[in-house]
Amino acid sequence: MRGHRRLAIVAVGTLVAALLVAELLARTVLGLGDPPLSIAHPSIEYLFRPNQDEQPYRDNIHVNEIGQAVLAGVLRREIETTVSTSKP
Repeated sequence: MRGHRRLAIVAVGTLVAALLVAELLARTVLGLGDPPLSIAHPSIEYLFRPNQDEQPYRDNIHVNEIGQAVLAGVLRREIETTVSTSKP
């Protein structure tokens, strides 16, 4: 009986530790910790909350004061591509 209880405690502790490690890896390696927040809107259902800078999936998302989002990394790459292809 005592051995089973100890085994159960170790199993639960191991499970909790594994979940904590998975959470930390998801937030740091995959970038899943900072989703852009939304607010309810009467006509378009939802709108990004104004004035936020988030980094989901290792890419920067900037939401301006009226709730329009710009994927900053994609915009930067498009500008660099346009500039590099337009040079003689």
